Amino acid sequence: MESEKPKKIGRPVPILAPGFGTRVKAAADAFETRKKAAEAAGVSADMIQRYIREESVPGLDKLERLAARSGYRYRWLAYAEEPMRIDPASDKAWLDGLTIGQRHSLVRIGVLNRTEYGLGAVLGQSADHVRAIEADEAEPGADYLEQLADMSGVRLDWLTSGTPPMLEHPAKGAHQLVDARLKRAAVNRKQRSPSEIERALEQMPASAAVREGRVSLELLTQVVGTIEQWLHENRNKVRIGPEKKAMLIALAYTHFEGREFAKQEMEQFFRLVA
Repeated sequence: MESEKPKKIGRPVPILAPGFGTRVKAAADAFETRKKAAEAAGVSADMIQRYIREESVPGLDKLERLAARSGYRYRWLAYAEEPMRIDPASDKAWLDGLTIGQRHSLVRIGVLNRTEYGLGAVLGQSADHVRAIEADEAEPGADYLEQLADMSGVRLDWLTSGTPPMLEHPAKGAHQLVDARLKRAAVNRKQRSPSEIERALEQMPASAAVREGRVSLELLTQVVGTIEQWLHENRNKVRIGPEKKAMLIALAYTHFEGREFAKQEMEQFFRLVA
C-alpha cells in the first residue's frame, strides 16, 4: 500500500473584503494601460488581470503601491472601507489620510505593539506626552521621530509626512499583523484602564541616571536580583511580561537612586503586580 504524499501547504493570503477584483479594476482603470497599472503595483500585466478576475489574491504591499499611484485608498482597495478616494491622489497610501499623531499611534500599536507607558519609558517621554502627540496636541521633535523610526523600522519620510511606503522592505504578513493589532487595540481601548503599575510609573520622578547617562550597576544588580528572586518564589502565582518587568525595575531603581538599597521596601512594588 502506497503511503500518502504529504500535502503542500500554500502561503497564507490576506483576507480581503469580497469583490476585491472590482476594486482593483477601478484602480487599474486610473492608468493609461494595464501595463502601467501593473508597474505601479510591482507585478506583471497578466497578474493584474488575474487580480481583476479574482483568480489570484494581491498581497497588501501590492495594494499599497497601487493605492499610492492611483488615487484610491488602500483601505478601500483591501477592505472596501469608505471613502473610496483621497485628495490629492499622489501623497497618501496605506492607512492614508492620517495626521502625524495618528501615524505615531499606528507605529506604537501596530508595529511596536507597545503601550503609551512602554514606548514613553524607552524614548524618555511620559505617557501623557505620548498621548498628546497622538492627539495632535503636541509636536514631536525631529530627534524623537528619528529615534522612533530607527526603533520601529518605518521610513522617517512616511512618519513625518505620510509619503508611502511606510515600510521600505516589509516582511511577509507585516501589513496583516499591523491591521490585526490596530483592530485589537480598538477593542481593548473600550475596555481597558491603566494598571496600578502603569499609574505608579506615570507618577515616577525622572531618573537622574537616565537623564545624565550614568547608571549604578551595583544598585541595578540589587534591584534586578531581588525582583528575579521574588518572581521565582511566586512563580505559581505571578506571571508578568517583559514590559511590566521593565516598569517594575524602573520604579524600584528610581526609588533607591542616591540612597541605600533596602530589600524590605521592595514589597511596595511587588504589590503593584501581585
